[in-house]
Amino acid sequence: MSNDAGIGTRTGTRIGTAFVPVSDPAAAAEWYAGAFGLTVDDVSPHAAQLTSAHGRLTLMGPRSGIAAQPGLPWAPCSFNVADLAATRSELSARGAQVSAIDGDPAVCLFFTTQDPDGNVVLVVDR
Repeated sequence: MSNDAGIGTRTGTRIGTAFVPVSDPAAAAEWYAGAFGLTVDDVSPHAAQLTSAHGRLTLMGPRSGIAAQPGLPWAPCSFNVADLAATRSELSARGAQVSAIDGDPAVCLFFTTQDPDGNVVLVVDR
């Protein structure tokens, strides 16, 4: 895809963070850290920031001023895991409702779950 303004031709562009609305940033940070091994960098009454070696997640609470309500019916980001079946089993053992593993093995396998606020979470193998 070309763009006369040069957008898309820059190298090294990275997505800075994914934002997810939650009702309680501290509780949500604990859930995401436990579910996906993310590091909790900061928690405040309005937001929590978590990181992994590959990206950042910002959990935005009601005091953040964002208009989005928790309970997103679509996934605002995906979590790429090394072992999809093991992660699915671990989330299920933690009480999460998980879908069946679906997709095309040649392209991507995935399942979905929901965080405690009802946001859809997409978990993928690549």
